[in-house]
Amino acid sequence: MNWTTALLGTLFLSTTATAQTAPEQEVNIVGFKNPEHKSYQSFVRALSVAERYKELAPQADPGFRLLSKPPGKELTLRLVGNAAEQPIALDPQGYFRLEKKAAIDDERADLVVSAKAGAAAFKPSVRTPGLPPSTRRLGDLRMECEMLWVMDKDDMPFLIRSTFQLAGGLCHSGKIAVDFPEPLKLRSATLVEADRTLKLPLQADRRGYIAPVHDKSWSNEARVVFEPVEDGG
Repeated sequence: MNWTTALLGTLFLSTTATAQTAPEQEVNIVGFKNPEHKSYQSFVRALSVAERYKELAPQADPGFRLLSKPPGKELTLRLVGNAAEQPIALDPQGYFRLEKKAAIDDERADLVVSAKAGAAAFKPSVRTPGLPPSTRRLGDLRMECEMLWVMDKDDMPFLIRSTFQLAGGLCHSGKIAVDFPEPLKLRSATLVEADRTLKLPLQADRRGYIAPVHDKSWSNEARVVFEPVEDGG
């Protein structure tokens, strides 16, 4: 998610977020100068939140996804500690699993990407088994949102984090647009429950959509049904 544009209609945020962002600390890991990386503890917090909100997606096994920016670049991922490192397996779409207890026993361990900072992003992935590839449960998306909030809030500029909190939190306010990426470009995305439907806004690049996870008039069993662009472009 682009945090500087997530608040709908909030020009003040988008014009001040850069000034509020602290300079990134430069690191050199696995052959890349200042690679994209995130602390293992961020993922631990996300998994703990998934346990807390288990009722949102009781059949799902929460994991994560690594996205390249721009899409399509092949990436690798490693868990890196002070004295050891190990590869993390990615499926062809960038999905991976983690345990709350890292194989490398180091509280300061990082997940490090084979790409420079800003060229990749981590996202939670919650998928109830048995659904078609073109269908998502709203409860799964709500859990993803809760996981994303605890993963990223400490990395947000103070002003954006505080504004989100004043709005009721990332996942609980209609003033915040929460987007969800998909592997393919989309022609459309529609929220469906019984005889009720709602066409959802797509991201500018059509590789995701904005879902009303805050709106309790839609149950966790509501479905987002999307139609991909047939030729992928």
